[in-house]
Amino acid sequence: MILPQRGDVYVKCGADILLNGLKIDLKAEARCPVCGSVTRFQVIQKRIEDLTPKDPILHVVEFDMRPEHLGGVECESTHIF
Repeated sequence: MILPQRGDVYVKCGADILLNGLKIDLKAEARCPVCGSVTRFQVIQKRIEDLTPKDPILHVVEFDMRPEHLGGVECESTHIF
């Protein structure tokens, strides 16, 4: 990825954020399109700082495709470890 000198850069996934964080300092923020929960952090000198939320959770968005559901979206917090 070639990053511009200024302005926002939109990445494809979490791995893209982490890999680019090894090369440069960056700020990242994402908002769940369903429930509005925000995850944000900074990578400064290859260290993650200012992580929000503070607890180790992974925000998961699942598409429920069972026949009895209408393809709704569910949000849940799942512990990483």
